[in-house]
Amino acid sequence: MNKIRIFFRKYFKTFTFFYRKLKHRLFVQTALNLGMGVLDGFGLAMFLPLLQMVGDDTKETTSDSLGKLNFLVDFIKSSGLGYTLTTVLGIMALFFLLKGVFNYLNSIFGIKVRQYFIRTLRIQLGQDLSQFAYINFILSDVGRIQNTLTGEVARVTSAYIQYFATFQQFILVLVYMAFAFSINPRFAVLICIGGVATNFIFKILYKKTKAASSKITVGNNIFQRLIIQFVTHFKYLKSTGTIEDYNEKLIESIKYVERYSYKIGKLGAITQALREPVMILIVCSVILIQVNLMGGELASILISLLFFYKAMNSLMFMQTAYNNFLGVSGSMDNVTLFEAELKAGKEKQGSEQFRHFEHKLSLSDASFSYGSNPVLQNVNLEILKGKTFAFVGESGSGKSTLVNILAGLMPLETGDYHIDNIPVHKLNRMSFQKRIGYITQEPVIFSDTVFNNVS
Repeated sequence: MNKIRIFFRKYFKTFTFFYRKLKHRLFVQTALNLGMGVLDGFGLAMFLPLLQMVGDDTKETTSDSLGKLNFLVDFIKSSGLGYTLTTVLGIMALFFLLKGVFNYLNSIFGIKVRQYFIRTLRIQLGQDLSQFAYINFILSDVGRIQNTLTGEVARVTSAYIQYFATFQQFILVLVYMAFAFSINPRFAVLICIGGVATNFIFKILYKKTKAASSKITVGNNIFQRLIIQFVTHFKYLKSTGTIEDYNEKLIESIKYVERYSYKIGKLGAITQALREPVMILIVCSVILIQVNLMGGELASILISLLFFYKAMNSLMFMQTAYNNFLGVSGSMDNVTLFEAELKAGKEKQGSEQFRHFEHKLSLSDASFSYGSNPVLQNVNLEILKGKTFAFVGESGSGKSTLVNILAGLMPLETGDYHIDNIPVHKLNRMSFQKRIGYITQEPVIFSDTVFNNVS
């Protein structure tokens, strides 16, 4: 079982990502899409006996020209309904009516799956971020965090839509190929050849789109970081006369994103423009081969071309959807990496619950560094219950770092920290932090109006 999981994670990374979020829902929607394709195929297959009836109403139509699908004609004849034009038309209409039902169910279920996907992704990222260790948070790129939680989530949702559209069209290609193979095996070979040929044409476009998508993700991260700093330090930038210079950096990041967005749009336009000409070129080639080399009957050739057209149309839509997926796939890679980083940086909690403060907070030989820059060294401190303490010192001396350590936000590099003689690593720090009142240097405003509007 583990080998199978490793195989899928290695060679079906995208499918594995979506399966972890959606589970059985993927297979339900696949089954609905498959049913829709099969019903469409049966409905189209009924055109062959219909054409034969219209072409020669003096001769009884045989089922041989349907190949392996002759059971449809045999079923009609044995059902007692009568093998007539009215019966064939009625059964064909029934197939397309059922296809419409499946199409409706597939669309409604698809909407629910998309809503579930984006809801689950946002909730999971929010939960992971809330459990992210503070020390890891302050060392992270804030712009990337904001961009991932907002813009990237929307792009990943788009990636799911385009990926599953690719998957749906792939299923339809297989269905139409199966029907074509049932009627004329040689024709199915032509479909395969046409599909392989078009794949070579679009492969280069896919590669370029994938690279451009990754560039957009990087650019969006930079843009979000610059926006956050612009808003947070607006007063400083304004008072020092550097706001215009900073705004130039912001403009550069905007142009960077737009440049690669245009490139993806251009590649998409090329893919869209090539889709129909390539399909028609292959259809014309098949007509010549069927008529001049294979000597097929007109009715069977028309039905074969109909299946071929449907298959090639689905194939081209599949290639377009896949190219669109690649255009936003960089966001999916970014979110996957972001999820892994959040889980790896999860804060470790002790099991002992904090009830209430009784005696003191104490630090023994406590030291802390930011990378290679030491901030606190061998600090020994006791803070007694009922007493007031103030830390006074110049900027950068470690006052905020010391308070963050006392609040359980950051772990010591060396030394010990006890809360009422309980080692902090044994304590569930969340239960301790719920009893802390914290006034930061930055203004913190949580508007009740926002939460009331949400509820």
